[in-house]
Amino acid sequence: SVQFAGVLTIFFVSLLYIGGNYFSGGHHGTFMGPRWRTKQTLATEVVYESKWQQIERHTILTDKNKTITDWLWNNYPDQVNVLVEKDDQFLVFRQTKYGLEGDSLAVIGGIIEPGETAQH
Repeated sequence: SVQFAGVLTIFFVSLLYIGGNYFSGGHHGTFMGPRWRTKQTLATEVVYESKWQQIERHTILTDKNKTITDWLWNNYPDQVNVLVEKDDQFLVFRQTKYGLEGDSLAVIGGIIEPGETAQH
């Protein structure tokens, strides 16, 4: 059985953000999340896009100066996940998800919409 706790002791944000330098700012199509780019990214092509994710084909230059033209990359929006713990037990909820047979357990969380912050 799943035990529910009532005291928030751990809060973390699952932002795909490292140092502020790796995302492009503009938006293309319906996807509103960040896009991964580094100095090794030579070109990108959107393969699939929805509001919730974007699949791109990247052309990259490796550290050994080799070009790879079919590196698939999945961009998705910033997220917030909250892990609640009390007396060595964690608050999770049971859910049914497409692609998984049966129930699964998840922490509380969700997508950060444009204009929102992880705190509000």
